[in-house]
Amino acid sequence: MKQADKENKHINWKLFAQFLSVHKWACGLMTALILLASTTILIPPWVLGKFVDQLNRPGQAWTWGLTWLAAGILAGVAESGQNSVIIILGQKLMHFLRSRMAAKLSRLPFSYYTTHSSGEISSHFLNDVDAINVLFTEGIVALSANALQLLAIVLVIGKTNIYLAILVCAILPFLWKFTRVCQQSVRKAQLKQRSAIADVFSCLPETIALLPVIQNLGMESFMENRYGQMIGRSFRAIERTNFFDSVYSPIIKMVTAGTIAMMMSLAAGNVTGNYFHLTAGQAVSMIAYILALFSPLEALGMEIQSIQTATAALERVTQFLELPEESHIKNSAGEMKKVPEDVAACEFRHVSFAYEKGKTIFRDLNFTVPQGDYLMIQGRTGSGKTTLFRLLTGLIRPDHGEILMYGQSLESMDRQKRRALFGIVEQKFEKVEGTLRDQITLHQGEPSSEDDTWIWHILEQVGLESTFRQIPGGLDAEAQGAGLSDGQWQLMGLARALYGNPRILLLDEFTAHVDTKTEWMLYQTLAKMKGQYTCIVISHRHMNMDNIHVLEL
Repeated sequence: MKQADKENKHINWKLFAQFLSVHKWACGLMTALILLASTTILIPPWVLGKFVDQLNRPGQAWTWGLTWLAAGILAGVAESGQNSVIIILGQKLMHFLRSRMAAKLSRLPFSYYTTHSSGEISSHFLNDVDAINVLFTEGIVALSANALQLLAIVLVIGKTNIYLAILVCAILPFLWKFTRVCQQSVRKAQLKQRSAIADVFSCLPETIALLPVIQNLGMESFMENRYGQMIGRSFRAIERTNFFDSVYSPIIKMVTAGTIAMMMSLAAGNVTGNYFHLTAGQAVSMIAYILALFSPLEALGMEIQSIQTATAALERVTQFLELPEESHIKNSAGEMKKVPEDVAACEFRHVSFAYEKGKTIFRDLNFTVPQGDYLMIQGRTGSGKTTLFRLLTGLIRPDHGEILMYGQSLESMDRQKRRALFGIVEQKFEKVEGTLRDQITLHQGEPSSEDDTWIWHILEQVGLESTFRQIPGGLDAEAQGAGLSDGQWQLMGLARALYGNPRILLLDEFTAHVDTKTEWMLYQTLAKMKGQYTCIVISHRHMNMDNIHVLEL
């Protein structure tokens, strides 16, 4: 466990180091402003002390009073500039992290999406990255600035009265230990809270999607209890963090007041006054310095909750970025070269696969699909029809055996080339916001005459050209009011699959939600396209087509 924590810390710092190397100039400016702010904050208390000591000299008092005002303005401007640069860098950090995470998401294997809910993934991108921004702006950078201020204030106090500096240094370890105890307790609670929040994010979309089923089965109380348990875990974790957050600040204030009272008592004592002697101005300066000394610690206590939340979030994001990626071999760019007609489009050679050990889906599966042929896959529920599609598209790997696409091993094929081979039609056409053109292109680029020519050709292939010609606006008509039937929307799914000019069509129960007449129309459309594409279909019912091969699972 300790070794794992060390590795996580190393990865976390490495992640920040990569960001800082990209923004060297901005980080340099931030460092300069932190140094300036840490220096200028020391000037007003010192000038205030001089002002108090010169009150009996009106001419000198005016000079020191104006100097104190100017020093305060300078310190405020330096601190404002420091905070502005920190905020800007925080925004850049969020962009840096989310860009890397988005790129990582596209390289993850299919198994990641089957074992992690959409709510959990969204939580990484939204809540975790926001929390890391807090860690950077209010944690690492702010704490570095505060540490520098603490050191500078202690040195100034020591230069004024070494015994007073010793007194302050004796108190600081107690406060530091107290702060660390609060941090560690809150961190444990925050890890539990982040886990509970991820569960809530996952539960809500699932509950909304299944609301009709829940109501029909009378499972409202079950879902309510399930959701309540998640909220309860989160609430208990928050309560623990709120406790430490509420007691920390008052204790810091009490220690500050006690230190000032002790300093004044020692300075006024008959014996101790010889060691802790202070003029009136020096006493005022020391009070200001001590208030400034404990202010960073108090601010740290106020931010313990957000800092510890961010630490847990950073660990989660780091673990996400370190996930194993889908392995692929980079080949030369471009489309696959034309292959001889006698080479099969798809071939399974002794393929075996199991999701879990002892629960085999396929064992020594062999079949070949020639170019331009149609293959129908049939089998009972759970026989592995969908799994076969996942193997075919490279989303999962076989445990044993080999899958060839046009004579090339699927595992050795470049990922983008492999994906370009397939056009997939699912059980139900999923609409997107926009025009009829957008339903086919999925908003890929700006419309062009060349692209529209290709779209009209596809619509002619699937039998929708005349229908679209009759719709006012044609391809620019809004999809919402197009008035297409269920069968026509399924043909739109076929058109969407053909838009990328694939070699192989994969149809996953694409007639499952249409009536018999519409099903016949869809099959007639496929029959007209026979020979142009290799087609593999999952279907519970036999397709009413000639010369179609059947694979029983």
